[in-house]
Amino acid sequence: MRRSIVTVFLLRGAGQAPEPGPKLEVTAASDDGLRDAAREALRQRGLTVRALSFGPTGLVAYAEAAP
Repeated sequence: MRRSIVTVFLLRGAGQAPEPGPKLEVTAASDDGLRDAAREALRQRGLTVRALSFGPTGLVAYAEAAP
């Protein structure tokens, strides 16, 4: 099993800088599974993922409140 910390930045609107959001921990069998697990964890928190990628210390996500 693989484990990753997801650092989340919340998008607030055009012209506004992203704000730091919660840090999450996800676990999955593969790197692709980690991405899927991160998307699902964010969806369960009412967020829509706009960008998700691996950074040097784990996953980095940019998300906004779901409409």
